[in-house]
Amino acid sequence: MGTTALRQFLKSLCSNSQWNYAVFWKLNHQNPLILTWEDGYFDHPKPSKIEGSVSDNIYFSGMKSISFSSCETITDDCGSGGYPIGLAVANMPSLQYAMGEGFVGEVAYTGTHSWVFSNSLFTRESYSELVPDVRI
Repeated sequence: MGTTALRQFLKSLCSNSQWNYAVFWKLNHQNPLILTWEDGYFDHPKPSKIEGSVSDNIYFSGMKSISFSSCETITDDCGSGGYPIGLAVANMPSLQYAMGEGFVGEVAYTGTHSWVFSNSLFTRESYSELVPDVRI
């Protein structure tokens, strides 16, 4: 599997910050009011003991699959090493969001970024002024 410029950009966002993952959503060509998964990157925590030839970084590509940088592929049934964030990100390619609905749809509709933290998911709090804008 080749590394795309978008995936490299998402990886750099994680490498140069404390982020565990970065995801890019796009408008669906058939229905421009629906957002679909384009690509994502998840940098899972390093296990204390490395098992086999599993790479350090996981790339997400396609519906319900996780592709390792070494081109190995596993289904999301296998998970991502027991990391809850990784499991959530592994499920994201199968999701779609309506423009203006949910965090993803709201960000696309308003054109402003939103920082969502695990402790704010149930209160629907988001923060748009925590860090400077990142422009692609």
